[in-house]
Amino acid sequence: MSFGARVRVSRQSRDWSQTDLANAVGTSQTCIYNWESDQTYPRPANMVALATALGVPQKFLEEGEGGVSMGMTVDEVLSSAKAELARVLHTTADRIELKFSMAS
Repeated sequence: MSFGARVRVSRQSRDWSQTDLANAVGTSQTCIYNWESDQTYPRPANMVALATALGVPQKFLEEGEGGVSMGMTVDEVLSSAKAELARVLHTTADRIELKFSMAS
């Protein structure tokens, strides 16, 4: 998964628009778009603000280590999965239903 994809998945797991994330980071929606499409990469100060706003380790954004699920509840993980599936399937998250069970 690319840097931009990690930003997008993390943002979508919070159910934020690019504008919401831009406001939280203190940058423009255009910057978020460019980061998510891997056209540009944030400066160090913006990287720290981005990780903080998204609630993910900076190392996850930079290298993919640590995972989006760190510190997330099951509901948040499922919401993130729904958002990513909706993106891939070109639909909305409210049209996706996920079910899971745990083996004993």
